[in-house]
Order: sequence, then C-alpha cells, then structure tokens
Amino acid sequence: MSEIAEKKPAKPVVLTCAQPTGRLHLGNYLGAVLNWGRMQDDYECYFGIVDQHAITVPHVPAQLRDNTYSCLAQYVACGLDPARSHLFAQSHVIGHTELAWILGCLCPLGQLERMTQFKDKAKKQQSVDAGLLFYPVLMAADILLYNAELVPVGDDQKQHLELARDLAEKFNHRYSETFKVPSPFISKVGSRIMSLQDPTAKMSKSDPNQASTVYVTDRPEEIRKKLMSAVTDSGSEVRPGDDKPGVTNLLAILSACTGRDVPTLTAEFAGKGYGDFKKAVADAVVATLDPVRLRYDELIKDREALNAIFKAGAEKAQATAFRTLSKVTSARAEFPLYPQPHSMNRDLEKMLKEKWYLVAADFIAVLAILCLDLNPRDGVEATLAVFGILGASLIVVIPVLMDGGDKKERLAEQARLRTALAAEIDGLRDDFRAGTEAVSRRVGEIEVAARQAGEAAAAAVAQRASTELNALKAAVAALEAKAKVLEAAVAAGGSAAKQEAVEELTTQVEALAVSVRGAVADVEETAEAMKALRTEAGTQQASVADDLKKLREDLKKSGQKTTAATDKLAAALDAVQADVKALQANPPAASAPSPSSVSDEEPEADEDEAIIEDVKKPVELEIELPAAAEEADGIEEAADDEADEEELALESAEVAPVSAATGGGTALTINLMIGIGNKPYVRGTGPGLSPDKGQLMTFLGIGRWQWVSPEPDAPATVEIWKNDQTPLGEPLHLSGGEPVEVDESHFTGS
Repeated sequence: MSEIAEKKPAKPVVLTCAQPTGRLHLGNYLGAVLNWGRMQDDYECYFGIVDQHAITVPHVPAQLRDNTYSCLAQYVACGLDPARSHLFAQSHVIGHTELAWILGCLCPLGQLERMTQFKDKAKKQQSVDAGLLFYPVLMAADILLYNAELVPVGDDQKQHLELARDLAEKFNHRYSETFKVPSPFISKVGSRIMSLQDPTAKMSKSDPNQASTVYVTDRPEEIRKKLMSAVTDSGSEVRPGDDKPGVTNLLAILSACTGRDVPTLTAEFAGKGYGDFKKAVADAVVATLDPVRLRYDELIKDREALNAIFKAGAEKAQATAFRTLSKVTSARAEFPLYPQPHSMNRDLEKMLKEKWYLVAADFIAVLAILCLDLNPRDGVEATLAVFGILGASLIVVIPVLMDGGDKKERLAEQARLRTALAAEIDGLRDDFRAGTEAVSRRVGEIEVAARQAGEAAAAAVAQRASTELNALKAAVAALEAKAKVLEAAVAAGGSAAKQEAVEELTTQVEALAVSVRGAVADVEETAEAMKALRTEAGTQQASVADDLKKLREDLKKSGQKTTAATDKLAAALDAVQADVKALQANPPAASAPSPSSVSDEEPEADEDEAIIEDVKKPVELEIELPAAAEEADGIEEAADDEADEEELALESAEVAPVSAATGGGTALTINLMIGIGNKPYVRGTGPGLSPDKGQLMTFLGIGRWQWVSPEPDAPATVEIWKNDQTPLGEPLHLSGGEPVEVDESHFTGS
C-alpha cells in the first residue's frame, strides 16, 4: 500500500503533429515550438512528424525524406528534448492507418465533405484524391491512438479536432469506454507574429515575398536585412496601436525575444527613430535564433543521430499504439488481437497446474517426519527410517530445482537471441533505408536530366521546324512571283518567253520538292533521337514515359500530315512537268492568228490559263514532326482525334495571302513564328481591349494571327504579349477604319 501511495500520478498526454513541409519560421518558433519545449516537464509529450499526411499532394519521395529529417533537426534545435518527450515519424509506427480505417467506418461521408479545408483545397485543384477527403479521419486516428487528452491546434484545425471528439464519443457509445475525448490545448503564453511586409496577415512560409518571413535557419545577415526592410508607417513614434500594425508586430517580436513586456519597451524607445528600433529588434532576433541555427547545422549532418532519435521515439510510440489497438480490438471482437497481461506469475501458475503432485509429496514427507515419535533408544533403525523419508523427499524435489535452473538458462538464451535478432533487424532496416534513399535520389536525378534533355530536344526541333518553314514560305513566294511572270508572258503572246518562264518555274518547283524532302529527312532524324531519349527515360521514371508517350502520339500524327503534304507537292510537280512538256510539244504560233486559228487554239489557251491558276493557288504545306511507323503501334485512334493541334502550332492550313482578310475596318495581322506551344495575346486601349488582361488572337495559318476591333472605325493602341505573360515588340497605334499588317522584324528589331 505504501508503494501505491508513493506512486506519482500519470502526466496528461499531449500530442502535437506537423507535416514536413519545409523550414520553420519565426512565427512557428515564438508562437508554438517554444511553448512545446516548456510543456515537456509537466506533460507526457508526443511530437509526431506526419509524413503520411504529406503524400495527399504530389511530392518527390527523396525530397519528402529530406524534409522529414530537416523537420526533426529543427524541432530538436528549437528545444524539444528526446530524453523528455517522444519524437517519431508517423510512418514508423504501426497503427495509424489501421485505426483510421476503423474510425472511417464510423464517420459519415457528408461530414467529411463539409470540412472547410477540403472544400477550399478542392476548389483549387482540377482533380481531388480520396486521401484529401480522408485526411481528417487519419488526423483523428493520430490523436486517439495515443489517448491524447490535450491537443494544441490552430484556428484552421479546430474543425478536425471536433471530428476526433465526435468519433471518440461514437466509438465509446457503440462499443465500450476505450478512448479519452481530447480537448484543445490553449497556451497561456505565446506570440502571434505577422508578416514583415504585410502586418495584417500572419507570417507564412508560403508567402511569395520571402522578405516577409524570417526562418529559424536564416543567417544573421539575412535576418538583419529582412527586419531592417520591415514595413512600419509614415510616422516616427514607437508605440503599439491599431493605426500602427507594423510597429505593433515588431514590438511583439522584440517582447517575445527579450522577455520584456510591451509597455516597458515602448517607454525605452520613446523619442527614438525607427532605425534604432529596427536595429534593436534585429539584434534580439539574431541572439534568439542563432543558437538554433548552429544546432540545426550540426544535427542535419548527423543522420545516425537523427535515426537514433526516430528509433527511440518510435519504440515508445509503438508500445502505446499496440496497447490502444489491443483495447480497440477487444472492444469490437470476442478475442484480443494482442496478448493480455497476466495477473499471476506464469512460472508459478504452470508449476501449480502441471506438478502439483511434487508439492504434495514434499508436504507428506514433512508431515511423516513430524508425526514419528522418535526415541533415542530405538537406535539405528529409527535413524535409517528418518533418513529414508528425507531422501525420498529430496529425490522428488531435486528434479524440480534442476528444471528451474534449466528454465533460467533457456530464458537467458531466449533473451540473448531476441537481442541479436533485433540488432540484425535494425541493421537490415538501416540498409534498406539507405538503399531506398540512394535509389530515390538516383531516380530524381534521372527524372530531372530526362526532362531537361526532352525540353532541349523539343526546343531544337521547334527551332529547326520554324527555320525550314520560313524557307519554304520564301520559296512559295518566289513561285508566286514566277507565276505572275508566266502570266505576263502568256498575255504578251511571247512563246519563247513563255517556254523559258515555264522551265524556270519547273526548276523552282523541283528545288522546292527537294527542300521539302530534305526537311522531312532532318526532322525524321531528330524524331529518331527523341525516340531513343524517350526509351531511356521511360525505363527510369513513369512520369517521363507518359510525357514521351504523348509526344509519340503527336509525332505519329505529324508524320502522317507531312507524308500527305509531300504527296501533294509531288503530284503538283508532276502536273506542272506534264503541262510544260505539253507546251514544249505544241508551242503557240508567233504570227497573228486568223479567225479560224483563234477558234482552234482557244482550248490550248484555256489549258495554259488553268495551269497558271493552279500554280497561283496557295500550296498547302504542313510541316510536322514525323515519327517512324512502328511508333504508332498500340496507340488508339481516339488519341489522334483528341490531340491538341493548336497547342503545337502545327495546324492544317493554307499559306495565307499577304494582305489581311478583314475587308476593311480597324484590324491587326501579324506574321510571327512564336514557337510551338505559345500563343499571342493582345492588350491595350480601345474597343474590346484591356491593359491588364490579354485577348487571344485569331489563328489564320502557320505563323499568322489576327485581331479585329469590334468597332471598325475606332482607333486603338495594341500591345502583343506572348502567352499573356511577356510583351513582344513596341505598342502599335492603329488609326480607325484601316487594317494593319506587320511582319516578324517588328518583334525582333531586325
């Protein structure tokens, strides 16, 4: 009873978990982690790094592992003592996901869908994973698995804690009193640190302006630079107030770092300027965080020490988790999942059950000796009888004693074997972790290298296609000029000039066909290189294989279009050559024709005009990235129909004529090879234009885009933006009622 009276009452259990999302900032340290360190003497603290929560969003495994180690190192550097609390990784403890499944069977779907965080995050994502919906149930399992009585939570997590309370009460009501209903932990001391650049918002690691956030691992010079540039106000008085949010925030930081209250600090800086005040704040923050940074730099380099902390914390957390799961399983089933503790010593219980007769024999022997009425006069016979009875008793007892000695040896051997097996398992686990880490790091490096090589190859292909296309456009323009010369020769009736022009035109068409075939060969060579790159990267990373599969589909479609374009050019070339041979065989008469001859030669003139019209027609060119026929194996036809041709800027279109096709009115047409996957937008002032948000231009053909004003007679000032992000060239001033066309030189400055 005295031992029970002297036994200290158990400390309340406090659980705090955080995702390994990056570096801790000053607000985390002063507002939360510093208070966690003060709780370690008064509470039994479990600090969990919930890496399984972090996989609800896209992540790189190697980076997540490094963030987990970094998070542990930062916590220890900030004052969390592994000797006074339990620091563990969620994935190292068996039971979180098991209990989450049991609790999920008690949780209505509608309650999860009404979670504020789920609704907010679902609006920002195109597709929502089930893990994001089930996130609060796993959080409830984290809390209830350790029977935590107190949970420090922020405003954004109160709804999740309420769900944990509801599930604990529902389980206790349906089965038995198993879980303690957790309560929110409200610290009596703590600081709410705001952004340095926007004092109305909390300091956050996701702030795009990194000057707004001070991290615990920042160097002293970085801390001073950020604090000296912190927002204050136009005055010079150092005092707190709603009209001075920046100064109030800096006073709160200085108070938390020095331990002095705000009124004392206000009186100290009365009459001083903001420069002296900010310098004092910077000195205090550096003095507070510099020991943390130095300790972190020491810990992050020692993976063995961090693994030892993880191991010790996981062992303690695992023991608690097994006890909780045993209670949960016993409450829900007729048999326990884990062995229950015995109230009686097992060795004594076994001996009483199996060897009771030995105890009875010893008891009878003692009674026999006591019952004998020995008399010294009986002599030797009585002595022999006594020794006989004692000997029989020893014969019965000695095997029991020997069995007990053997059992101790067996238990010692079992303990030794268990220790050796545990050491071997730990070694295998460490080897597995090291191997997995090396593989993940290598996969990440290969993924980055493959992505960079793919982007470079795609850019090279796009540049080559653009160059070849410009050359072909120039050749087509030359053909149009020759066609005009031929038309003039026919109109003048000069047979020799006509024949010479036709021959020259034939030469130009043949040269154009050779250029097209050369371009196709070059692009096929590039496609083969891309295919080899895709094959190598696809064996290393599935995501890279998916990207290359899409490129393969595009290459297949492009090859088909290029083949069709080549066939059209070959057919046009054959037709022109046939017409040239016909003209050479039947040249027109040089003298003035008689009425009858005019009548006879009209069909030939009609033929010549048809040839000229055919030559004048725009040549349909589709310069695409071809692919080998075998690359098309296994690709569905639907993928070809659904391919985004406009995204590759390689749509099937005729070469547009030089003049704009607006028919009058304010309009702008540009001739610009903007690159595969890019699109031009227009901004500016005028009808239908906005200076802040661009409007996509209409695609007319390869390298040609157009914007038409909704008011034909209104003037406008137009700016061209690449993908509505980067301006191209100088603004264009359009007078009302007239279309304007500019070429690529306006944007390149050549």
